[in-house]
Amino acid sequence: MFIAYIALGIASGFIAAIVTLLAGSGFLMAFMAYVLVGMAGMAIGVFILILYYSIKQKGLGGFAAELAFQPLPKWAMPFNLFLEVY
Repeated sequence: MFIAYIALGIASGFIAAIVTLLAGSGFLMAFMAYVLVGMAGMAIGVFILILYYSIKQKGLGGFAAELAFQPLPKWAMPFNLFLEVY
């Protein structure tokens, strides 16, 4: 799991370097691009890892059931999905 975090950090650093070279305007631009790209890369990576391990542990049916049937009973499935998505 830590390897995934390290890979995301390295990838976000490379992306930040490429954006900085393309933008080409000083240290502040480089720092801002690195911060934004790094944070976005880590956030997307954590989101994907959370979904992956949730499906891995519960199975696809359990994951779908959790989305559809929590926190209200089965008869309120459309409202539960609405709450989860929005």
